[in-house]
Amino acid sequence: MSWLQHPLAVALAWTLVHFLWQGSLAALAVALLLWLMKAASPKLQYAVACIGLLIMTALPVVTFLRLSEPPAVPSSIQETSNLQSPVRVLAGQPVAVPVAGYRQALERAMPYGLLVWFAGVLLLSTRLAGGWAWLQWLRRRPQTMAAPDAQQLSLLRLCQRMGVGSNLRLLLCHSVPGPTLLGWLRPVILMPPALLVGLNPQQLELILAHELAHVLRHDYLINLLQSIAEVLFFFHPAVWWLSNKIRQERELASDDLAVRLCGDALDYAQALTTLETLASSLPSHAAPRLALGAQGGDFMSRIHRLVSPTAPTLLAPRAGLVVLLLLGGMFALQARTQSAAPPPKSDTSQPKGTVQMRRYDAENPGSNSKEGSIDLRALAVPIATIERALGTLQKTPANPQIGYVDLEVKIEPGEVGDHYTFRFNGVAPVQVLAIIRGQAARIPIEKKPGQLVIQRSNSFTEQGGLLPQGLYVDVWAGDVPADLVLQALNELEAMTPKAGIPQEVRRDIKLGMGKGPRIALDLDRVDPLEIRGILDAELTKKNP
Repeated sequence: MSWLQHPLAVALAWTLVHFLWQGSLAALAVALLLWLMKAASPKLQYAVACIGLLIMTALPVVTFLRLSEPPAVPSSIQETSNLQSPVRVLAGQPVAVPVAGYRQALERAMPYGLLVWFAGVLLLSTRLAGGWAWLQWLRRRPQTMAAPDAQQLSLLRLCQRMGVGSNLRLLLCHSVPGPTLLGWLRPVILMPPALLVGLNPQQLELILAHELAHVLRHDYLINLLQSIAEVLFFFHPAVWWLSNKIRQERELASDDLAVRLCGDALDYAQALTTLETLASSLPSHAAPRLALGAQGGDFMSRIHRLVSPTAPTLLAPRAGLVVLLLLGGMFALQARTQSAAPPPKSDTSQPKGTVQMRRYDAENPGSNSKEGSIDLRALAVPIATIERALGTLQKTPANPQIGYVDLEVKIEPGEVGDHYTFRFNGVAPVQVLAIIRGQAARIPIEKKPGQLVIQRSNSFTEQGGLLPQGLYVDVWAGDVPADLVLQALNELEAMTPKAGIPQEVRRDIKLGMGKGPRIALDLDRVDPLEIRGILDAELTKKNP
């Protein structure tokens, strides 16, 4: 292994050692910057993360070039012979101190570390090349067929609308888990045939728009370079963290572009939910990291963000200055302020028993309200009053001078029903009706022995979407068999969640039903993912 003692091999080994602290500092600076701009748009966060990874990969290149430079030997250099290794000393400068014990131990271990690095790079390179070869085989094998003309024509029109080259093809392939983008210069989209049946035309267009957003943003090329960086610096956790952050923000940025060009955020969220449900029923095939698909990133986080968006905010100047100092002037920040929406009307000024509404007949940039959407404030009124107000508002003629119409409706004498308080901003009337009717139809849980009820609810914001905490469930199991609780939970999970609309599975357990130990549960507002763990804990108590 004499080649491990070559000066270039030694320089490479020291480069990898230095990258341990260099990469950590660079990742810490990027993490701080992303934390300071956590409310900024995914597009901006994606750009910052990519620049951070580029700087992180450039640091070892610069280090290697510096370490591999042959030292200059001026005439004033004297040779010392009293050290085990020759040390050259410049005249008039302090003499170099012999290497410490830890440095000697590190130098002895570096050849073996370099061998491990070479083995890791070879293994991961083989995996990356194998994934690329598998994808190329998928797009060319006989079983992969062109999609029907109707879908190809829809894709072509979508390409023209989004400004993407028309050389993109849609192919049907059973071996991909969902819509999958391959290639940069000659991109294709692979899609399981089952999705053409399970998705309606509008949902299919929204999913394809997500893939075209990847093409428009050249994400495949960036993902390829990112994968190479993962191979070369596989030993550093900061590289994997930053790379994963890039993939998350890439999907969010593509979601934004698809929604902005092709549809409503709630429609797009429903399309993603349907896609996830369909994909879970298909045979599982793990796609290589080189492939880009609409199912990437954190699915629930993407859904929450789509239906409950937050506006980008400006970075604090002092925070930006701190980050600039940490990065040594390598980052340049440029932010723009978005006009804030006017504050909503205070509920304290609204009398009880009234519904105040505004219908937007034109786009309202100040409040991000689309044409045809409404604002609604209902304070202690029956559902019938809100429905009557919606009907009256739809019949009210438009006012083209101001672009919106206001209406106030009070409870009529004799109107009965439970009183509700709702607040919506810029929501479609259909969505308002679905949420208020879903809330009104909710049946309270009567907690009695032998009854099993699992209710799943979605909190909703003023925009009619999911809150960041997402879904939650209420569970009542009045001394019932544990296997029936699991069956009810599976049945509920099979239902597609709907924003603001409760869903439940309710059963009266009779004698002889179910098997296994009996349990009793009374849970409020629990994360659905925690239910199975709670069941396991209860069963452990029963059978220690």
